[in-house]
Amino acid sequence: MGGLVAGGVILHVLLWSVFPDTRTALAALLMWVILGVGHIFIYTLQSRGDKALAKAVVVPALIRLVVLPVMLVGLVLAFDPHVKTFLVLFVGEVFLFMGLELGLVYSSQRPPASS
Repeated sequence: MGGLVAGGVILHVLLWSVFPDTRTALAALLMWVILGVGHIFIYTLQSRGDKALAKAVVVPALIRLVVLPVMLVGLVLAFDPHVKTFLVLFVGEVFLFMGLELGLVYSSQRPPASS
């Protein structure tokens, strides 16, 4: 996941001129890094051997329901990006990270014991 975040930063820099303006490009770059670090933290919580409901489900859900919207609103207010582009990137990035996280957690699951 860390490699994806680093690769995304490089891709954002390479595609800087594609964004409608500099504010949108900078806000998108910061959003990518924040989402990446947040999902690395969520994945770390979920991949541990501890199967407590709070650590595996509740904390990641609260991060997604509280931290991500606050981050989104904060970046919009701070940088005044092109909102349509910014929201499309946000939704796409969240789905990308959640899909990767789900795949990693699922692949690390042990098969159920046979009877």
